[in-house]
Parts: sequence; structure tokens; C-alpha cells
Amino acid sequence: MSRSRVGESNSSAILIEDNAPTKTVTQPTKKVVKKKPISSSAKRISKELAEISLDPPSNCSAGPKGDSLYDWGSTISGPSDSPYAGGIFFLDVKFPEEYPFKPPKITFRTRIYHCNINSQGAICLDILKDNWSPALTISKVLLSICSLLTDANPHDPLVGSIAQEYLNNREEHDETAREWTKRKERDMSDEPESKRCTINVPARSRINADTDLWDQVTFLKQDCRTSGVIPSLEPNFKKGDTLAAYLCSATTDQLSTGFMDLGWGCGYRNCQMLMSFLEQEIQDGEPLIKKVLDISGIQFLIEKAWKEGFDSLGAAQLEHHVFKTRKWIGTTEVYTLFTYLGIRSTIIDFHQPGPEKLHKDMFDWIQYYFTSNTTPTATTTTTSNSSVYITNKPPLYLQHQGHSRTVIGIELLKSGKRNLIMFDPGRRMLRLSSRLNYNSSSRPFRVDDKTIAKNKQYSLLVLGQSV
Repeated sequence: MSRSRVGESNSSAILIEDNAPTKTVTQPTKKVVKKKPISSSAKRISKELAEISLDPPSNCSAGPKGDSLYDWGSTISGPSDSPYAGGIFFLDVKFPEEYPFKPPKITFRTRIYHCNINSQGAICLDILKDNWSPALTISKVLLSICSLLTDANPHDPLVGSIAQEYLNNREEHDETAREWTKRKERDMSDEPESKRCTINVPARSRINADTDLWDQVTFLKQDCRTSGVIPSLEPNFKKGDTLAAYLCSATTDQLSTGFMDLGWGCGYRNCQMLMSFLEQEIQDGEPLIKKVLDISGIQFLIEKAWKEGFDSLGAAQLEHHVFKTRKWIGTTEVYTLFTYLGIRSTIIDFHQPGPEKLHKDMFDWIQYYFTSNTTPTATTTTTSNSSVYITNKPPLYLQHQGHSRTVIGIELLKSGKRNLIMFDPGRRMLRLSSRLNYNSSSRPFRVDDKTIAKNKQYSLLVLGQSV
């Protein structure tokens, strides 16, 4: 779920008048410019933001996109009992100044085959029009939209042809809806206004040009990271029960917690693994980030982001202080850091493990992420038994209660089961001076659904998945 929250600045503007005569120095007087009062709508939206952050509705996430409290992004996971299962749908949420006395304007950015949602993303839902009530909240509205994906209302459609198909040939309607859901990411990439973007150009340019800022941060030493691990994993998937394996970009480095950060440093190490990918990605002639930050550097910039108004709720929870401490961080803090650096990302929550508690929806989403738009490359190997694809996809930051890991791929087995391929910063890996060989230590990388089922809720941080 996306969680970038904007707070008020704690500083006030100070005007100083110096009325010093020729030979006498007097004490300057200070005029304090009072802050502009917070509007009732902003207070209400802030309250709902806190509520949805602590207790998000099923299959939904939402939060401000950037520096405006009135402009949110939201994600909805397709309900498992609907033809939209396995899909992630992105929405825009715009609150009016008169909120909550007027409803928010909500539109789908992801194309969807639905009789109550048209090609412009407009939604035909009574509570967003005549039946709106100030007692409703954004959480309740998102739940109503989720219900609309399960039970459409063909008697009050926006798209008449789809409504007729829904009523007269439900099987064909559902098959078309499933096909649209599977191809939605390709459709989004064809639309300039919805194209996945990794950077926020103005914010990134401002931060990169701040030489004083970069002089203050510290960077990760090269000998603290292991490069070339991704290609070295290929032999593990070329025999046995493996049907195919899809791995993230080979530019992703592996990092483990050290003696000094053992027990609390996993969040930072996972953040650094994502940074190792960003460091090698070139846009506009320069890397997306200058260098991979060390733990102190990450902490320093998180505090800088807080001071500039990012994630006021998270800052308060950590007492506005993380620099040179052993406080652990999670997806929210990493999201705040990347947003401050002008790197787009999204948090997606999976807190409905399903009837067998195996988090099938999360496995479906991760499989679709790594397999969609994947074509054979020079780093693809195929044998008579299996295929291994090294894609250009960024790794994923996976958070659960008390720990976090980096998802670097997914393995599809001939039995129909699936394993997530992970780097776990809590597990030490041998650094060999000769060619890397992980055949004897492949188990730390494979995580099956039974292991995933041990935790009820997961959060994924996805790079470049703008909302």
C-alpha cells in the first residue's frame, strides 16, 4: 500500500527588525508569523489517513501521492472470487475542499472490463453521487468498489454493451474480464498518462543538485556487497522439479546483516539491495541514485524527509529520530526515503491469506510481476527440463511481522507449486574468491507457500509502480 503522508512543518517564519542607532545596539524584536489554520477538510483527511494506515481495508491500500493531502493514489487487488483475481488496479482519489460534505472523485487508472467502469476510469457507484454521506470514509468507499468487482450492477451501467453481455452470456463476460486483467499491464504501458515511471523528475533533480546534502551522507563500502549472485543461481533451476524460474535484474547485489546490525538491520539491507539496482539504472544520462547509502546515510535522509513534511505519522511513531540508532525500518520508511529522492514506488498490502492461508493472491501477483512482458534475452537459458529467465525487473521488498526480505524471483514447479526466490539479509552467505557456486546452499533462496503461511500479513514495496 502506498503510505507517503504529508505533515505540517514544525518551524515558523521569523522576521527580525534591527533598529540599532548610531552608537547604541538594541535587542532585535521578533515578529512571529502565525501558521495558517488547518482546514476542517484537511483534519478529516488526516484522520482517515491515520486510520487506513493502521487498519487498511481488505484488498486495498491508499495514501497521498506526494505533497498534497487532497491527491491520493490507491490500489485494489482483484477479489479472489471474481474474474479480476490476480490483478492489481490503480486508482486516483481526489478530495474536494468541501470534503466530507462532498464525495471524493475516484477514477480507475488501470483499464478494466466492467459494465460500471468506463474507458476513462469513471465509476458508476451511488455513494459517489446522490447517496453520498459525510459519515462515509475512504476505507468504506474502497470496500464498496471492491464489492462492485465481485457483484456488478448491470441495471445501472456506464458501458451498456458489457452490461448486456453480463446479463445474457455471463461465462463469456467473465472470460473477457479475465483476459483483460491478464493483459492490463501491457495496456498500461501503451498509455502515456499511465506509463510506469521510476522517477519524479523535479524532485530527483532538486535532490541530486544539492551538493551540501550529498557531502553529509555516507555510502556503502564496495566490500560490503556481493555482485554477480543472480546469474550464479541459474544452475539451481536446471534440474529436478523446476519447470521455469524468473529472476530479477542481474545488476542486483546481495547484502547480509553484519555483526554491528545483527537483529535490527534487515530493513536497511533490503533497502540497499533495491538501491544496488537503482545505482545501475541510467535515465537522462545519470544513475537514478548516485551511490548506495550505508545505514547511517539511509537514516540521515529519512530524518531529512521527515523534517520536510514526509510521513508525519511514521516520524511521530519513531519519535522523529532514527539517525545513529538501532531502530528498525520497514516499507513505510523505505517508501519515504525513495519518495524524498524522487524515486517512485508503491506499497501493496496482502493481509487476506485465503482459505488455506497460503497467500495465493500474493504469489499470483509476484508471478505476474516477473513473468509479464518477459522475452528471451542473452541471459535466458533453456534445457530440456526447464527455462531460466533473468529479467530486467527490479527486486521486491517484502515485509512481514518482525522481519523483511528481498524477493528476487519466482520458481514454477512441474507439480504446479511455486517457490519465491529470496535474499534474506539475516542469513550469512559465503563469499568465495573463485567462481560463485550456490548449489550447496540453495535452500535459503527458496521459500514455499507453507513457509509464507506462517505470517498473516505481508507488504510489498514495488519500485517504479506509480499510482
